[in-house]
Amino acid sequence: MVRQTWALGYPGLQALKQADPEEYHVKCRRYYSEAFKGKPFDQTLDTAQGHISRMKQAVAIVEE
Repeated sequence: MVRQTWALGYPGLQALKQADPEEYHVKCRRYYSEAFKGKPFDQTLDTAQGHISRMKQAVAIVEE
């Protein structure tokens, strides 16, 4: 997960908390398409929005 978020341009939890769900969704789909990794876990905008919403509630346990 960490490797993927870095590849998407989100270098840490703070960046994910500020991410636009629509942009995140597009980046996820592009990442999986270009890397030939099959279906992204965020296949729909709804799941991408849910993921970003959960990240906003996450507590950092390591320093970025």
